[in-house]
Amino acid sequence: MLRVLYIMGWLRSGTTIIGNVMGSAPKVTHVGELNYLGHPSNPGQCGCGAVFAECPLWSGVMNEVPFELTEWHRQRELSNRAKHVPIQSRRVRRGEVSEYARMTEQLYALIDGYSHSDLIIDSTKSPGGALALAAMTDVDSYVLQVVRDPRAVAYSMAKRTKNHGVGGTGRPMAKKGEFETSLRWSVANGFGDCFVKPVLGPDRYRCVQYEDFMADSVAAFRELASWLGLDPSALPIKNEKGGPVVDLVGSHTVMGNPDRFRHGPTLLKPDTEWREKYDRSSQRRAASLALPLMVRYGYSVRCS
Repeated sequence: MLRVLYIMGWLRSGTTIIGNVMGSAPKVTHVGELNYLGHPSNPGQCGCGAVFAECPLWSGVMNEVPFELTEWHRQRELSNRAKHVPIQSRRVRRGEVSEYARMTEQLYALIDGYSHSDLIIDSTKSPGGALALAAMTDVDSYVLQVVRDPRAVAYSMAKRTKNHGVGGTGRPMAKKGEFETSLRWSVANGFGDCFVKPVLGPDRYRCVQYEDFMADSVAAFRELASWLGLDPSALPIKNEKGGPVVDLVGSHTVMGNPDRFRHGPTLLKPDTEWREKYDRSSQRRAASLALPLMVRYGYSVRCS
């Protein structure tokens, strides 16, 4: 049976590097933010560096998609907006399968056929997409929720300039202010706890914190591989003198953080720049709407 790991959470939370590390295992394919496939805002470059029309995976998949991608995006909007997530959760519990879930399952099957993978990783992130996956009848579904301190997320969203494309040569990625990030972080993670976790249950749903994941990366990634039924020793990651190093293979990510283009030996280290460079007033704004969940996930509410 086709197996899919869906990575859920909010932007700048480490989902791209987690997907790419796991995607470096044999017969695992990380497709990044699949929801941007055929979307007008997609810059048009696969994580392998090729444009989609020349990519060995996406050129084949997109030629065989049995529906219009514009209709798929329309159905996604009907399923994935925040106000629809509670409704979708109830429908999945009743055994209903949305049109978006049916179409996405067909897309996963095509990706599986062209990639010959044992596992597909989709880091679309939205709770609605995770619920669509849970509703699929012929897919072995797993959801990994990745949580990162909202102040670190807000710092990256507001202060760091990142561009699309290999080498950051494309258009700039959108920036967001602290209040908006705090709200969206809360919705994405809170909806995961409230509406996705109960549907999938503990065997198919896990929540990890970026900070814990990066503190002992080798152990964390190997444990994640075991949960997914992969051989932990096949992951190309090991501890070296300078820290954990992973030999990243080229990905076929549709969209995501520009780090998706990385390949070759890569040192994994936690990103803590925000603790030194983010002023306290900005930290307080970033935490303002997220305080209840920060406490739930064990984050200190004191400013750095």
